[in-house]
Amino acid sequence: MDFQLDYFRQIIYLISNNLDLDDDDLTTQAGIEEETQRIIKKIDTHQPNDIYTFTDFIHFQLGALTRTAKEIEDIISFKDDLSADLEKLLELMLNGIETIIWHIYTYFPDQFDYHALLTKKRISAHVKQLDITIEEYLLLFKKSNIDQELIEILIDALYLRLEDPPRFRHLAFSNQLLHYLNQHVKKDLQKETLINYLISWKFNHPRFFEYYIHNISGKLRDSVTISEHFRELIFLKKQISQVPIENTIPYNPRLPQINRSLLQVIESELDFMKQLDFLNSELMNSGILDAKYKVSLSVKQLAYLIFLAVEVGIITERKAKRVHEYIISHVSTTETERISEKSFSNGYYVPNSVDIGIVSDKLAEMLAKAQSQF
Repeated sequence: MDFQLDYFRQIIYLISNNLDLDDDDLTTQAGIEEETQRIIKKIDTHQPNDIYTFTDFIHFQLGALTRTAKEIEDIISFKDDLSADLEKLLELMLNGIETIIWHIYTYFPDQFDYHALLTKKRISAHVKQLDITIEEYLLLFKKSNIDQELIEILIDALYLRLEDPPRFRHLAFSNQLLHYLNQHVKKDLQKETLINYLISWKFNHPRFFEYYIHNISGKLRDSVTISEHFRELIFLKKQISQVPIENTIPYNPRLPQINRSLLQVIESELDFMKQLDFLNSELMNSGILDAKYKVSLSVKQLAYLIFLAVEVGIITERKAKRVHEYIISHVSTTETERISEKSFSNGYYVPNSVDIGIVSDKLAEMLAKAQSQF
């Protein structure tokens, strides 16, 4: 394939080795700009052959351009004896290379290599532009009640803050997210809708995966019974399965697609719940584990009795919700086999005088029984 950067490479070699440059028009700003336009014209008019495609040619040129840009950036950053004139010349070359890369990015998106590294100049320009509008987006997140953890993940993605050097695929995602935020800046964001878009855009960032799994765990903790647990998992599976996945490059091609990873976690949890339910049924059928302990009290009377047990320290668990979940799962009353969270909570927090009187009578019977045996 034709290598188009011979002239730039020659200047880099001379500067790196402290050799004199030819004093000609090509080392001027006009010369660099003319060479830049020559390369762009060669790319635009390139005709592929039977050996390699136009995409191969574009990828080859991009690889050469990004490597050359990196070499120029390193010379500017680390060469101690670099004169001001030579630094200016290198900056002109860097601008020329950036112009060529951006021309390819703009006019040949289908052939562009989105795995190509971003230049420092491109990153700097992106961050500078983002700084102008970031407060507007932060305000949008705040008024939409987007939680802080997700905000931090999105801000890092917008600013291209990565452990590895950022690439064009990361810039493309940042621009896509910015476009979406711009469309909603005068309105509110819906958290669930935003998350579905991130899945649709193949945002398989490890922190986003952990965030989503943490959210799933929170929803499952709110489930009182196994059936509610199952229902929540099935709903989440349906929700993720129905997200349309765009035909874009994953945020991190080395990791699995985010929707598949999330579905695997949910499937694993469903399998675990099925095994747990089967084990529970086996234990009940064999008589090892009773299905429910039945009491002669009503639901509200039972709730008030449990409240007293917590208050005097007989039950040491202080989190009311956990106490409620355990009693509801393991006890039935003369009124019903299945106690609802709402009726139990009402009796626990707002007992009526009749129920207090009945529980008091039972406690008095227990006290009289204990005293008779003392």
